[in-house]
Amino acid sequence: MKAVVWNAYGPPEVLKLKDVEKPVPESDEVLIKIHASTVTLGDCEVRALDFIFTIKLIMRFVFGFFKPRERILGQELAGTVEAVGRSVKDFEVGDAVIATPGMKFGGYAEYITLKVARKEGILVKKPQTLSFEEAAALPVGSLEALNFVGSSQLKKGESILINGAGGSIGTMAIQMAKHYGAVVTAVDRADKLDFLKQVGADYVIDYQKEDYTQLGNTYDVILDVVGKGDFGRTMKCFNAGGRYIIANPTVAYFLRSQLAKLTSKTSIYMKMTAQKNDSMFKVLDLVEKDVLKVYIDQILPLEKIVEAHRYVEAGNKKGNLVLRINSGIKE
Repeated sequence: MKAVVWNAYGPPEVLKLKDVEKPVPESDEVLIKIHASTVTLGDCEVRALDFIFTIKLIMRFVFGFFKPRERILGQELAGTVEAVGRSVKDFEVGDAVIATPGMKFGGYAEYITLKVARKEGILVKKPQTLSFEEAAALPVGSLEALNFVGSSQLKKGESILINGAGGSIGTMAIQMAKHYGAVVTAVDRADKLDFLKQVGADYVIDYQKEDYTQLGNTYDVILDVVGKGDFGRTMKCFNAGGRYIIANPTVAYFLRSQLAKLTSKTSIYMKMTAQKNDSMFKVLDLVEKDVLKVYIDQILPLEKIVEAHRYVEAGNKKGNLVLRINSGIKE
């Protein structure tokens, strides 16, 4: 089968399209023919090991100290079950599915095997109302947004600022916040502002021209998707009872947040997102009710993987970038 192989940490050019052995499902696994996957900023960061020194060291132990242990990236996918292990009862050949492989990765390939019962990652049947491209782009962004917006306990009429709103997490967070009846301010680059208004933001801020911490505005909730806002100044931007949600905290953020909890009335959350089927069912219910929509910037073939990683790494992505794999498949 064709797969994008990752044999070294580094720039997008380390990704190579090669022929690898097609996996065979074990008794408790399904074999999925992948029709679509995505490129996320998280994929790019892991590929390049683009983290501060402490996190980079931890990641080397997780993924391989000198070179990647898992050879195929890709955090989310949609496809069709092609074979099932003898003990699998909940899925049949031909079922269209949505999945996240967890730390195993593996979405940049024509096939993948996944255990039906797992501690990490989702595997659910795809609704007919979603295309394979839409379905592949749904899990990571929506589950993160469900976790963060849910943690904020956002109420109708409250205000929320989302820093780094233009990607897969931010676009879902905007829609969820509007569903709760909040007033949404979205922060990102100038070329994404019209798009963010289309997604549902009430107000937009170009971070290249304005620092949201210097505008004199205050909010009930601030969701920092990128983890690059000034912590001290941000802490001054809250209304009474404010909630600060940090999606991508650095070590410095974590330490400062622990000190701030001792002196500030602002609540600070850094809760990791657990990818569970039950949470995915909640997301699919919101999709069915037209609360959530998947926004796709580009759809590229697997052969364009280097171009796709360059585009996402440069911060150009509006919503999601999808990789089409095993194209020509009927829904």
